[in-house]
Amino acid sequence: MKALSIMLLFAIWSKSCDKAQQNILIKGKVVHRSCATIAVQVLDTKHFALGQQRWQQADNQPVYEHVFSVSNQCSFPTELKAGAEFSFVTVVKDSTMENCMRCELWDNPPTTLQMIKVLQ
Repeated sequence: MKALSIMLLFAIWSKSCDKAQQNILIKGKVVHRSCATIAVQVLDTKHFALGQQRWQQADNQPVYEHVFSVSNQCSFPTELKAGAEFSFVTVVKDSTMENCMRCELWDNPPTTLQMIKVLQ
């Protein structure tokens, strides 16, 4: 019984740590936006691991570091264009993805994907 109680307390504690991790405010910058891709550069050094180390959209374009693709594009604000800086948190679920129509154009997106919620 004591072992079961300890396991239950540990499960509750670890779940609260996951939620705390998701509520950390992170700074980002839109570096590329098309109908198919929203590429975000992570500006906070503590969170560089959210993005891939280096990414270049095309040969004649700049190389960016710590960049990811937004996987839940339908909830990403349309007013945030390339060059815009904003704050966000990572999320594990987004109900807008269920009915989200996506462009089928392939334009060399970052391979790392993140689901985020923008908190300008």
